[in-house]
Formats: sequence, C-alpha cells, structure tokens
Amino acid sequence: MRLFFKIILTILLLSFFSNKIIFSKSLRILLTGPHQSGSNIFCNELTKKWEYIENNLKIKLVKKIEISQIKRLEHINNNKNSLAIIDAETAHEKLKKYPNIRVLSLLWENWLFAIGNVQEPVLSYENTKTFLIHENSYYFANLWKTWSPKTKFKWFNKKKLPNLNNGLSEEVLVFNGPKEIIEIFYWLENLPGIQLLLFDKKVLKSLRFNYKWLIPKKIKANTFPYQTEDILGLKWHPVLVGHSYLSENFVLALLKIIYGHKEKIAPHYLFKNLKISDNKIFRDTLSFHVSSKKMFLFK
Repeated sequence: MRLFFKIILTILLLSFFSNKIIFSKSLRILLTGPHQSGSNIFCNELTKKWEYIENNLKIKLVKKIEISQIKRLEHINNNKNSLAIIDAETAHEKLKKYPNIRVLSLLWENWLFAIGNVQEPVLSYENTKTFLIHENSYYFANLWKTWSPKTKFKWFNKKKLPNLNNGLSEEVLVFNGPKEIIEIFYWLENLPGIQLLLFDKKVLKSLRFNYKWLIPKKIKANTFPYQTEDILGLKWHPVLVGHSYLSENFVLALLKIIYGHKEKIAPHYLFKNLKISDNKIFRDTLSFHVSSKKMFLFK
C-alpha cells in the first residue's frame, strides 16, 4: 500500500511540474490540434528537429493535443503550458484578451480554394448555387449565405470525406489547405471538366472586409494543372504563440529551427514556404515576443 501511494505521489509531482523540470531537462509543452491536423503535423516535425539540434539548451519540447483553440490560449495565459498553435481567426479576434501571450511567428500558408465545373471560371454570387464544402471553410459559407441565402451547402471533414470517383456532384468544391497537398493536384488531374476558379472581385472584397486575417496574394500561373494564368487568391497563416515569460534564447533557437528548415534537402511542405516577411504584415496588429521582433527586424 505504501508503494502504491509513492507511485501516485510521483505521478502527481510529474504532472505538476510538467512545464518545469523533468529528468534534468526543462519541459516546454506545445499545444496542437487533433491528429492529422496541420498544427499536429507541424509539431511532429518541429519536435523532432528540436531534439536533434537543441540538446545544448537542456529543454525538451513536447507536443500535447488540445482540441479547443480557446483552452489553448487559456493554458498559455495562465502559464500552465508554454506554447500553442492557433488559427488566424482566433489570433486576430481573441489574442487581445490574453495579456500574457505573445506571438512567436506566423506559420505556413493555408489557402482558400474553390474548384468547380461551372461554365464560367469565376466564382460569383450569381452563378453558383450548390457547394461541397469542408468544415474548415465555415466562415466562407456564413458570408456567402448573407448574399445568396438559397445556396445549398453539403459539408465534409476528414472523418467524412466525399467520394469523387464519379465526378463532382455539386457545382463547386471549397476548402482550406496548403498549396502542396496532393489532393488538389489529384482532383484537378482526374475529375473531368473541373478547374481552379477565380474569385469574383465582389466576393474577394467581401471576404477581405469581413475577415481581416485573410491576405490577398496571387497564385502564379502553372502552379496547378490547367492553370494558365495568375489567380488572385486568399491565404491565412496559423500562428505560433507562447507565454511572454519565455526566454529570449529559447524563442530565438526555436525560430532559427523553424526558418532554417526550408534550406534542408527535401524540406517538409509545411516548412519550405515560410517567409519572415509574412510576419511584417501584422506587426501592428499582433503582439510579438521580443525575440521575434529582433529576428524579424521590427523597429
């Protein structure tokens, strides 16, 4: 019985000090989304690189899943955990409520994609009435309904993927994702008659006005199959945040790994297009960590 209580006490102590010291190393917990989410995949790669490169700092970086974006922020703000990845919408709408949190960096690009078999290659409120849409694009659907209330949406997610073997039943497929994911290339190559759609100017303007975290940027011609011209699209960046008390040395070491990874042979697709300049877009709207400001050359 005495041994049993000793084991329980040990577990409780390890849990209590989960963000402090374990096995002679300081522990930094990084909160992510569920398995197969972009944040989880990014963290898997980051923790491996950290373990390989930064043993000299005597800090262990560990991933932990927390489904709720708000709970991630609460845990960081209360110093229960050290780091988290949150989506752009949460960063721009909620971060100001958490004074102890700082932005370390914007991360990979997620694009809003529209792929369809409409007669016109332009996505407009007038010519599109049915969507097959991923749940990560709910914000798009909410805005679209204000302009075209009779539009029908059929939803899917990673647990309920659509069967597109017989083609696209709805007019347009909408989802968010990195440019490099293979599904986009597969759909464009194998679904007859579909193509990457342009956004009507009115649609672009509405999306940008209502969602300030969306960034307009051109997708260069020939990036995707059958894309013969530049397309003005919309992207957003997940955001890496941490407690304001994180040491400058730790944050700087982490950023060097993140931005140095793309120089490696065959870099991971979530790392290879990271650009320091993307952070400068939000230098006046997001509160950055002091080490991030130094690395990004913010004045």
